[in-house]
Amino acid sequence: MKYVKTVALIACIILSNVCYAQDKNVPEDSKKGSKNKAPKANAGDDIKAFPGGTISINGDGSVDPEGERIKYVWSFPPSLIFEDSYKYHKSDRVKIHKNPNDNSIESVETYTRAFLLDVPEFCPVGSKYEIRLVVKDPEGLSSSDSFILEIIMPGYDQISDKEGDDVIKVEKEGENVQQQDYRISIQAVSSNSIVPMQESAINYMIYNILKDFGMNNIIDPTDYMPDTLYEIKEMDNTKDALQSRYNYTCFSDSCASQNAIMQKATHVLAWTFNDHSSLSIKFFDPEDYLIKNKEFFWRAFSLPIDPERNELMKLPSSIAVDKKGDIIIASSNDHSIYKAGLDQSFEEYIAGIVYNKELINPSGIDVGTDGKVYVSDKDNNRIFAKENNKYKNIIDSNSGFKRPSALRVLKNGSIVAVCDNGQSVNRVSSNGRISTLLEPGIVSGMTDIAVYQNSDIYIVSSYENKVFKILSTSKVELIAGAGKNKGLKGNNIPAKEARLFKPVSIDFDNRGNLYIAEKDKGYLRVINSDGILSRVAGGGSEMNLEGLTNTNEIDLKNVTKIRIGNGPKIYLSQMVENSIICITPSENYNYIGSDLFMTPMHIINKNGISGLESHFKSVLPKVLKGYMPKQKIPISKRLKSINKNISDYFSERPLLFAVLLFGGLQVSSELANNGELGTPPDWPF
Repeated sequence: MKYVKTVALIACIILSNVCYAQDKNVPEDSKKGSKNKAPKANAGDDIKAFPGGTISINGDGSVDPEGERIKYVWSFPPSLIFEDSYKYHKSDRVKIHKNPNDNSIESVETYTRAFLLDVPEFCPVGSKYEIRLVVKDPEGLSSSDSFILEIIMPGYDQISDKEGDDVIKVEKEGENVQQQDYRISIQAVSSNSIVPMQESAINYMIYNILKDFGMNNIIDPTDYMPDTLYEIKEMDNTKDALQSRYNYTCFSDSCASQNAIMQKATHVLAWTFNDHSSLSIKFFDPEDYLIKNKEFFWRAFSLPIDPERNELMKLPSSIAVDKKGDIIIASSNDHSIYKAGLDQSFEEYIAGIVYNKELINPSGIDVGTDGKVYVSDKDNNRIFAKENNKYKNIIDSNSGFKRPSALRVLKNGSIVAVCDNGQSVNRVSSNGRISTLLEPGIVSGMTDIAVYQNSDIYIVSSYENKVFKILSTSKVELIAGAGKNKGLKGNNIPAKEARLFKPVSIDFDNRGNLYIAEKDKGYLRVINSDGILSRVAGGGSEMNLEGLTNTNEIDLKNVTKIRIGNGPKIYLSQMVENSIICITPSENYNYIGSDLFMTPMHIINKNGISGLESHFKSVLPKVLKGYMPKQKIPISKRLKSINKNISDYFSERPLLFAVLLFGGLQVSSELANNGELGTPPDWPF
């Protein structure tokens, strides 16, 4: 019995040691019976920003109790953040809103904690947007948080760092500019036309040119700002401060102004390649720029297509705009399709024989959500698509489609087209099924078609001078053009009461406004959501949508098509003029100095960055007039200049020179005769 108790005691000791050893290997959470906990989302504080500014989307405050990797899912309202303003990693998933003519971001799934986004310049001041964050752990548990983005009109006069130990105040210069009264920041306002290396090279080129001109108060563009957070305080100090960082890539003058103030600069020298590479340079006060209540106006210019290749593209009958902003152009001259890139590249896109048939009158183009370019080959009675170098036949000559012209591709893959020489409208579903949207004879002379919210179909008739909405196969609703006498003066009136003059093309922007291009009078007009029609461009200064004013008296006659890109940017093709015109809203601000280089991208392509140097040297003194120090000219150089001016003067006046020469010789002769003046010599006749 005694041995039995001893054995039992030993067994208990061994068993307890085993249990303890196993218990040591069990995680603490498991011992307590705990489970995986959901991560905690933190979207950050509310943000105030101004149109054209840059905000920091930051989920850094989000945590996972187990320390696991978190996925961040950000959701944005429509028409706030656009796809081209978000530079994301290949592993990120970006979802786009399904609004018409809108490529704004609906959501971003990323493992990146923070990133920068550009606020569109045309966000209404006073508007508020909720941006929501959902964080997820690997097991799928999640939580959410949000912050409010408020759009304000900036007005501030000081900047301080986060600790508040440095306050920057910019003193205003007087009327007489002195060398020490200013400090200039050189800012590249990016348009994605050139690479960052080229931007840096041009910045430094400008810096060296200004130094050669004797300007010493120029901030070296290679001296970068530290990556610290700044507070931009409003002038009345009654509201919370804006939070901003120095932006190494700016897309607006507002951003350049903000950077300049952070650098303690009094002035900004900003330059940018505009659409299709015309180069603009501006000189302005950053404080005044941000504080001033700026108006907006419509700015119009022709796209400078490479003159060496312009002969290829003539008589543009139709255009389309892809997601990159490249312009697809249908040429009636050689029955081919061309592409004009934002980098001013120009290429023959579709030409020759497609499916054993030569293109004849390709009169309709559109770009689908799949990136494919869809073309209506009118005189071949067909529609086909191209992606890279592959073609897909959508409708052939045996389908019953007769002479398709203008077409639109819906987001579901369906195609709607004007057919029968503008007498009917047909649809082709994604599975190839053909149906009639508007029977022949209801509306005559249709020239273009537009789609609103992927369902409502609108058509324009240049023959009837009206715009309609299709209700059924045999019924339409009048949208604009019933007026008979209210034409030239019919502005800011109900669209149904207005008179139109050969409207040939229509398109919607991402806010639901319908734009109308009129061939006869050369007008570009718009119908807002209230049905009010106003003039955007062509024919004079008029008020239009959202307080924008037109100061461009441009001629828009002979327009064939209008298509709207992002921004918004309005593109129009002009048949006779062989040109593509871009109209875009711009800020009306009185710059101290500004200038525009025409087609400098050709120079860069041929001569590199150095090809711009002579242009900058000739333009900068004009832009910086009054701020450029007076150049000290050597006496020898001055005398040489005076001598040349005198020589040029008398070379244009030979008779006066002969008289003065004769008089000088006579005086010299008499002075040689004891200083006595005699009678003039006999004339040689």
